[in-house]
Amino acid sequence: MLNDRQVKILAKEAENLWNTYHFYPEFPDNLPARIRYRKMREEWDKEQVYVGAGRIHVELEEFPDMDYDMNGSAKIAIIAIEISIGAFGVFLQHLPKFEDDIFYFIKTLQQIMNKTKLLFPGAESFIRPGFDE
Repeated sequence: MLNDRQVKILAKEAENLWNTYHFYPEFPDNLPARIRYRKMREEWDKEQVYVGAGRIHVELEEFPDMDYDMNGSAKIAIIAIEISIGAFGVFLQHLPKFEDDIFYFIKTLQQIMNKTKLLFPGAESFIRPGFDE
């Protein structure tokens, strides 16, 4: 768990990052940093797309004839990972003191993406109806 000093730094840096992209959270001046950070995290989490890459692997093993549909799910997972890697790149620019942790997350995401591409070689060429047409 983060101590109070770390939470204050994290909340301030998160707010600075939001401001960089013209998002301005409106908090009362006396709202504790821990609550400010929690509220910003809640907003961030609302915007995330959650993908079950583990689920698509299990389905592929159980239903090998349905791999076409699995490629669509895998493509969405790959796109979400790429967006997340880009977001961590922005964090890296604005939070250099967390460089080691950020590089660890980026490396982990790249490993997950590479494994997904190996498991679903047709994912990147999959045409999502209404999106890639």
